[in-house]
Amino acid sequence: GIRDIGVTGVQTCALPIFIGFIQVPSMTAEANAVKAGAEAIGLEVELKPIPADTYINLFIDPKFREGVDGWFTLNYPDDADPLSLYSSLAIPGAPQNYNGYSNDQVTKDISDARMTADPDQRAQLVVDAQKIITEELPWIPMSFPNNVNVTSTSISGQVASFTYMFAPWANSLGGVG
Repeated sequence: GIRDIGVTGVQTCALPIFIGFIQVPSMTAEANAVKAGAEAIGLEVELKPIPADTYINLFIDPKFREGVDGWFTLNYPDDADPLSLYSSLAIPGAPQNYNGYSNDQVTKDISDARMTADPDQRAQLVVDAQKIITEELPWIPMSFPNNVNVTSTSISGQVASFTYMFAPWANSLGGVG
């Protein structure tokens, strides 16, 4: 089991662990990889396929989440500031804090960072909160998908990052030459 490989400080949980997923090839592969990895360290995981048209209910309906310990999502902050993402999942009452995670120091660091104008002090508060969050894992990032950008040498100004989700990227397109 997990303790047999020298991992200490592990909190016990009810087994099996139920993981929800949509039955599409990429998510099915991810779910099976997580299940195999968990079983390799002695955890029992059961996969729970959820129809795509009801998957949104995991995010908005606590009753729908009953019997599901975790699920897959493509998550991203609305801007390049990590504080945005941490604020949405690592403080009590946050919109993505589905498991009720609470750590007084994380809440204080995030709150103080929001009110700190000095960029160096603010960055240190975010790093302090991040250190705790990445140790306690209220949310477990698994992968960072590639952002595919196919363009032509005759076009300039294309956005090569995830900002296309929220920015008027087409305004910056132009010709070369």
